[in-house]
Amino acid sequence: MGARGRMAASKGAVMSLLLDAYQKRDKVSMVSFRRNEAGVNLPVTNSVELAGKLLAEMPVGGRTPLSAGLVKGYEQMRNFLFREPTGRPIVIILTDGKGNVSLGNDNPVDEMLKLAAAMAGEKRAKYIVVDTEDEGLVTFDLARKLAGALEAEYFKIKDMQAQELVNIVREKQ
Repeated sequence: MGARGRMAASKGAVMSLLLDAYQKRDKVSMVSFRRNEAGVNLPVTNSVELAGKLLAEMPVGGRTPLSAGLVKGYEQMRNFLFREPTGRPIVIILTDGKGNVSLGNDNPVDEMLKLAAAMAGEKRAKYIVVDTEDEGLVTFDLARKLAGALEAEYFKIKDMQAQELVNIVREKQ
């Protein structure tokens, strides 16, 4: 699945989660990462209208600063927990795990795994990793390694539809 396919799948999943969250008064946020940085595409919200606007033209392609995305997502989650200490955030990471831009001088994959292990220390959050790697003769299985470091549940995107992701999240609440 190319970058556009992964982004379409993640947008569909976020919109499904947001519609479900709206009914339950839950909140959803989305962070994406490309080139050399990560950004918040969707701040914590339960506004379906706002999400539709912000997710409509999300750019894709380029380098993959996965570590920056993990840090930005962690910051969003920690800020939420600061405002709502009894909250139970569920962090969903859609990735093939092939980060190729590091924040420092470490190998990008080693850095990603160190950050993930540190993130796993926040026990109020639950993590789900959805692997978007294309299946072929050679697979790197980096998203599975990320899930292990995060102590996260692991799924392959080819086995899921957006509604299935919503059902998985509902089971975790």
